[in-house]
Amino acid sequence: MADCEICGKSSIVLNEIIIDSAHFSVCSACRNLGPVVQKAAIASRPKIAPSTPYIISPEPEFDITIEYPNLIRNSRVKHNMSQKDLAKMLAEKESVIHRLETGKLNPSLSLARKMERFLGIKLVEKEE
Repeated sequence: MADCEICGKSSIVLNEIIIDSAHFSVCSACRNLGPVVQKAAIASRPKIAPSTPYIISPEPEFDITIEYPNLIRNSRVKHNMSQKDLAKMLAEKESVIHRLETGKLNPSLSLARKMERFLGIKLVEKEE
């Protein structure tokens, strides 16, 4: 399984699309956000030998930077996008983008990751 680069959902089948000259591997729900470049590819699972013990290591903790409202707003403006445009590209409501930019809503880790990929900014930090 692999994750959709737009919404973050895990999916077995991914499509490659183009949004503003950037290539994204997306699930079927996000496929309509841009022209499809490559038809559905099945994500392969990592092969683990049966005799190899699978050890689950603890997930590192992550924090969203406190500067996220300014980072999101400045990057959106730099890309000449309105809040409505950004919301549409991220498959979110315009009110969510407004609340993020005003600091009234803390983004989830998956939304922060999606915004990082799309806007080219760094919102997620490893917790120390």
